[in-house]
Amino acid sequence: MTDSLSHRGPDGRGVYRAEFSSGKGVALGHRRLAIIDPDGGQQPMRSTSGRLYVTFNGEIYNYVELRTTLKERGHLFRTNSDTECILHAYEAFGEDFVDHLRGMFAIAIWDSNAEKLILARDRMGEKPLVYCKQRDRLIFGSEIKALLTLESVGKELRPESIDQYLRYGYIPHPWTAYAGIEKLPPGHLGVYENGTLRIKRYWTPYLNPQSTISLNDACERLQHIAEESVRLRMRSDVPIGAFLSGGIDSTIIAGLMQEQSPSQIQTFNLGFTMDDPQEQDFARQTAKRLGADYRSFMLQPAAIASLDKLVKLFDEPFADCSAVATYFLSQLTRPHRSVVMTGDGGDELFSGYARYKTLDRLAWFDKMPDLFKRILTGPWVDLLPNAHPETNIEKLKHRLKILRDGKDSRYRHWLTSFSRYQREQLYTPEYLASFDADESDSFLITLMQQFASERPAAQAMRVDMHSYLPCDILAKVDITSMAEGMECRSPFMDHKLIEAVSEFPQNVIHQSGRNKPLLCQAFRRFIPPTASRRSKVGFTLPPAFWRHPSFLAMANDSLRSADAFVLTYVRRDAIENMLQQHMSGYMNHGERLWSLLFLERWGRNTASPNTSVQAMTQNIDVSIPNALT
Repeated sequence: MTDSLSHRGPDGRGVYRAEFSSGKGVALGHRRLAIIDPDGGQQPMRSTSGRLYVTFNGEIYNYVELRTTLKERGHLFRTNSDTECILHAYEAFGEDFVDHLRGMFAIAIWDSNAEKLILARDRMGEKPLVYCKQRDRLIFGSEIKALLTLESVGKELRPESIDQYLRYGYIPHPWTAYAGIEKLPPGHLGVYENGTLRIKRYWTPYLNPQSTISLNDACERLQHIAEESVRLRMRSDVPIGAFLSGGIDSTIIAGLMQEQSPSQIQTFNLGFTMDDPQEQDFARQTAKRLGADYRSFMLQPAAIASLDKLVKLFDEPFADCSAVATYFLSQLTRPHRSVVMTGDGGDELFSGYARYKTLDRLAWFDKMPDLFKRILTGPWVDLLPNAHPETNIEKLKHRLKILRDGKDSRYRHWLTSFSRYQREQLYTPEYLASFDADESDSFLITLMQQFASERPAAQAMRVDMHSYLPCDILAKVDITSMAEGMECRSPFMDHKLIEAVSEFPQNVIHQSGRNKPLLCQAFRRFIPPTASRRSKVGFTLPPAFWRHPSFLAMANDSLRSADAFVLTYVRRDAIENMLQQHMSGYMNHGERLWSLLFLERWGRNTASPNTSVQAMTQNIDVSIPNALT
């Protein structure tokens, strides 16, 4: 199991095993990436009393303050590591120890006196934790591949997982693609005792907007807590760098780092050779303005051939094609820095996506009498002539049809490459009959109901914070960076910052015609005036990549294969139609085809009886010819 995760911890390996007279036993394993106290932080670590053992992945950023508090309570420390703070915090506070941790983590504590195992995952899900509950034991790890090294862990697929994947682009927690393996949700504890696993939530951001707070007061509070968040995350015994895209979020993080650093920080940027170089120009100018060092790399279309490497890394279907770019950015950054800061979470916290503003603008339509709604979106829309998807009349038809749904259904439609109707047209009759289609939507529906009292934009932001952010963005960053033995830290994911922003009224966070006005106002010393007017540019593959011969050949060979794995679920004629439209240039199905390609390659790798687990989990060769400059 530890060997399968060697990429996450290239600096060391540790194992603790014990068997008891009762016939029970425990085995904890760890692969280490040495960042804090390289000499004294080896794991699994035993408490001074010998009662507790811990293995954990991540960082406890407030370990210095927590250490002081615990020393005042009489605790004695042997190391300078944040790992030892976890042991003492559990001794002092029991299962409430997580309330005192400020960081990102996946933790396992073995309490030998109580013969009890405690699992804990950080509040936002920056670090992964998966487990398999069997009749007589609990198996857990950072990645699914570690569990699959055991013969007792089966590879039976959950039928619903394929629909969830094509619905969301990922398989949401607590599910995985496998029937016997689950994800511990963010902000949850798992307590395993006497053969029973109890899952409980320990954190939910408190939503209580203070309608009287002014923009200036909100800016002052945000400045203080963001500066503190960056300061805590700069604690490291190795140098720290930053990803710098030229956008608002990464600019602010890099600026705060440079202000608090005694020397010039290193920043890293990845561009696309077939894309407009303007974004790299912004990043370069930003680094110069901040006084930071700037290193830029270019991604070539040949990078698309990294698909099979990503399949091995993610262990289950994952459709976000920006994983390609993040993977190569991590590969190029690792020789220079083993820890980097990112601006992840800024969009979900500070209304960075255009769809949030669109939702608020459509509020007038949702308040109209039902009669007028039916007139505007009635059967006459279906009578409009069919046209090319890029024509105005076809775009009008598409938008009016979306308006027919309620706002919740409308938003769910925007979050998928394959709508429910499209998926039903895509699937084989046998697959459609094998699962409950409502289960796929239940993940988002539950979240939308939880935040139903919020205005549309705020509701969507809260939903994304608990779905798209942990299941896609943070999962992508963790898996691709840890593949290179590199740690990413995200100051906007600090739970104290999230709790503070949750109290700001929406009129402070949203302003018509401005991008992230609160951030731009609070950190205007870093952000040029023009930045708040710029449209957001996503970190994803440009359209030209989907026209490159390497991608077209890969899609043609894999998806048109007579024994394609996806044909178990998807109709051949639907795939053929999609391929023809894409290759003729009639429609750009690049990201949809990528989703199906990922599913195809994963299914072949996973389902083949001739594929050994060792072959699936071996350290991956990162050289892709002509992919990078």
